[in-house]
Amino acid sequence: QSLELAGDYFAGFLRFGEGAGTVTGFSLALIALSMVFQFVPGKAHLGLVERIAFKPPWLLAILFALALLAVDLIAPPGVAPFIYFQF
Repeated sequence: QSLELAGDYFAGFLRFGEGAGTVTGFSLALIALSMVFQFVPGKAHLGLVERIAFKPPWLLAILFALALLAVDLIAPPGVAPFIYFQF
């Protein structure tokens, strides 16, 4: 709406003592990890796929369950808000 409001908005990125606590060590680690993945060679994942592809089904089920558990632990608690209400 105004240049002053935009300046206040961007200055808020540099104030670490305030806010809702959304910047945590875990979120910073995820951001750092995603930045590191940008430097991995393009076909590096193929070795991982070949090692996992021929494992026994019970081991794949355990790996899938652990991945699902990790996603569940990362998600915030509660029900996600319905963001499309009255748009």
